[in-house]
Amino acid sequence: METFKIGTAPHTWKNTPDLDEIKHLLLYTVNQLSKDLASGIFVEYQPFSLPIGFSINNHIQALKAANFHEAEHSGIILTYLKLLRQ
Repeated sequence: METFKIGTAPHTWKNTPDLDEIKHLLLYTVNQLSKDLASGIFVEYQPFSLPIGFSINNHIQALKAANFHEAEHSGIILTYLKLLRQ
C-alpha cells in the first residue's frame, strides 16, 4: 500500500515492485472483492475525500472512483504507446 498511496510515483519508490507479485495481487484482489461483496462485509464504511474534491461515502462510490482512476492510467499509457509508435 505504501508504494501506491496517493502522492506516490515511481521516482518516490524505495524498491521496485515485483512484477509477479503485482500480477498475483491483481487477480487475488478481484476474487477477494467478489467474496467480500457477497458476504456483505461493507456494512460500515469510513467516508473520505479525494484530493480532487470528490467525497466517497460508501463502498460502491469507492469502487466507481477506483475504476475511473484506473481508466485514467490506462488512457495515459495508451497515449504514450501511440506516441512511441509514431
